[in-house]
Parts: sequence; C-alpha cells; structure tokens
Amino acid sequence: MRRVSIAAAALAVAVGSGCASTVSSPSPYALATVPPTTTTSGSPPTTTTTCVDSTASLRPAPLAPAPGNMPAGSWMETIQKRGYLVAGVSGDTYGFGYVDPASLKLSGFDVEILKRVALAIFGRADDQVLHLVPITIREVAPRVTSGDVDLVAHTMTITCARRAQLDFSSVYLQAHQRLLVGLGSNITTLAQLGGKKVCAAAGSTSIDHIKQLAPQATPVPAASETDCLVAFQTGAVDAISTDDTILAGMAKQDPYSHVVGDPIADEPYGLAIGPSHPEFTRFVNGVLERLCTGGAPGQPYCAGGTLAKLYAQSLNTTDVPLPPAPSYRA
Repeated sequence: MRRVSIAAAALAVAVGSGCASTVSSPSPYALATVPPTTTTSGSPPTTTTTCVDSTASLRPAPLAPAPGNMPAGSWMETIQKRGYLVAGVSGDTYGFGYVDPASLKLSGFDVEILKRVALAIFGRADDQVLHLVPITIREVAPRVTSGDVDLVAHTMTITCARRAQLDFSSVYLQAHQRLLVGLGSNITTLAQLGGKKVCAAAGSTSIDHIKQLAPQATPVPAASETDCLVAFQTGAVDAISTDDTILAGMAKQDPYSHVVGDPIADEPYGLAIGPSHPEFTRFVNGVLERLCTGGAPGQPYCAGGTLAKLYAQSLNTTDVPLPPAPSYRA
C-alpha cells in the first residue's frame, strides 16, 4: 500500500474571556441594514433578507477610517477598545490556514487576509492584536453567531443557505470543486465514481455536491480536508473532492496524486461575519477592495494587487484564482 509520511502539529490558542461592551450610538457604517430576527435560546440568528445573489455583500463606506480611530459605536471600535481581533481560521489546510513547522505559528493565505483586517483596525497585525482560533468548517456558524470570534477566513464558500445564519464579505477568491486521485487512477469525472469512496469535509459544500451529482459514489465525510488526505494516502478512500485551491496543496504534499477533471461547481470564498454587525462587513469589504488595487490598466480585477501577490506567495504558485469585481446589494 502506498504511504506518505505526514507530520502533524497541534496548536492551542487561548482567547480572552472578557465580553465586549454594548454600543449605543449609531455607526456611520450602518447603512441600509437588516436586523437579525429574534430566535429561541441557543439558536443562531437568521437574517430576513431574500437571497438572490449569494455573493452580493455590503458596499464599503466612501472613506476608510484611520487605524486606531474607528467610528464611534461601530463594532470596529468595540474590537479596538478590546485590544485585539478574534479570528477563526483552519488549522490544517495547507497554504491557507495551517501550522508552519518552522515557526509553529498559523500561516497561509487566509491568515494573511486576517492580518490585513487587523492592520486596518490597529495599524499593526502582531500576535498581540490578532488572536487566531483554529476551528472546523462546522464550527464557523455557531462560533460567529455566538460572538466567540469576530470573523472567519476558512476557504468558505458563500451560499444562500449559509447566509441564513451568517453575513459574508465580498468574494476574495474564486475556487472550483474538482477531484484528486492517484496517478495510476483512470478516474477523471464524477460519472466514473460508481462504487468508489470519495472524501470531503463534513459540513462543506463539496460533500453536498458529491451526494447530489454523484449518487453512485459513496461519500465519506471527514472532520477536515487533512483527514481526507490521510484517508486517501492509507487507501481508505479512492478520491478526494473539494476546492481546487485546497487540492493543489494536497498534490504538493502527496507526489503520487494529481488534480483531474473539469470544474464540478463554483466555490466563491467569503469571510464569515455576524449578521448583527453590518458596519463591520462594510469595513472588511473596504479592506478587500484596497487589497485588489494597484494592477496595471487593462488587467482583470484584482490582478497585480496585494491580494494576488499574497496568494502567489502563500501557495507558491503563479496560478491565482482571482475574485470577480465585487457585487453589492446595498
């Protein structure tokens, strides 16, 4: 049986337990907001907005506040007064959110994006002002809506179903679901997965797509994509199906595998934010817009900007899945 050694690292991140104070004065960012509906105890809040375009987010304010001078009454001011931003991120997704074996710190593209949000609030992005919390995809909604974390970057696809509980930033990467198989496999499409075991993270859009589009296959949900890679390398599953951005990292970790087939589904990534803080969504979207400026005239949106450079450096690639120009609903 083919085996590839896998180095595992564990990281515990302690987050302060102090509660943020309630703000009463209106924020200049809070424009055309929809308040969350009242829910029973223990249930995550839901929004009343009809979802037509799942990727449509809230337009940034015309002028960005200076770091260290957040608008009075805004959630950014609450974070500033607290002294640190609490951000959820994957702890084991290579290239996006994973423990760097050299520094033993969480690293990757999603981490770099979160650093830019902290930088916009505090004027710095060190460990003192950015508290990173490793979480699974299933934990995102409860951790965000409960207020445990301020926002999450987790290679998370924006969907209307997820918008029932969460708000999202504009799209910051445009990924696509594909397949990873062994070099000797003749599988290239979902149609060839009859009787095969296909792994994807539990709670992900990928596992749902496998069930819907490849009913002849046996979907195998795992706690994370890394668990899928372990199952694949030990022969417990025949293939992995998730975002091509994640699969590219897996293929680098396992030289006996490769990514195959046409895109199965679009996977637009967004930062997950609580629906009770629309001004924070606007603020984050302003950060993302600024990360996409600086390209040469005539280039596609975001090409040549800081965001594209951060992705290229984090994934060690020149193939950057650039986001589309942002769509705003209000």
